[in-house]
Amino acid sequence: MKGGVEGWSGRAETLRRLRWHCRRGLLELDVLLAQFARNGLQSLDDEELAQMESLLSKPDMDLLDWLEDRRSPPARFAAVISKIRLSV
Repeated sequence: MKGGVEGWSGRAETLRRLRWHCRRGLLELDVLLAQFARNGLQSLDDEELAQMESLLSKPDMDLLDWLEDRRSPPARFAAVISKIRLSV
């Protein structure tokens, strides 16, 4: 049985790719995202996975500011940012 639009094999590939992209250049960000990749990434639905992929294309300093609540994230990322914060 297929899960979501991509099916299980597509979802597994997406999760693998996102886990890899959670590895960052800033140690603080790497720690936050690696923990979420281990503990929360698989709980995201297909729409949230697409948002996560877009989020991970942003500069490290923006990501860190949003995750540490130094700046408000763009509305389209708010739900995923919130899930990351809650998981760490």
